[in-house]
Amino acid sequence: MTTPGTSSGTNAHHAEASIAEGEIWPEECEIECPKHGSAFSLVTGEPVTLPATQPVPVYAVRVDGGDVLVEVPQ
Repeated sequence: MTTPGTSSGTNAHHAEASIAEGEIWPEECEIECPKHGSAFSLVTGEPVTLPATQPVPVYAVRVDGGDVLVEVPQ
């Protein structure tokens, strides 16, 4: 589950941790890194809490029929 229109990258820059396994807070549009507990915005990728200081990438997403399409820059 992500916010409508965005997807985040899966690795936290500082710990090589997969935030894809973190807890998602839909009301806040945030995801928590399971490695250290920092929260990241699912809209911008910016860290919301410490210890993270670098953003994670976010990508445009759209649904086409039953497919979820993620736009990844080349």
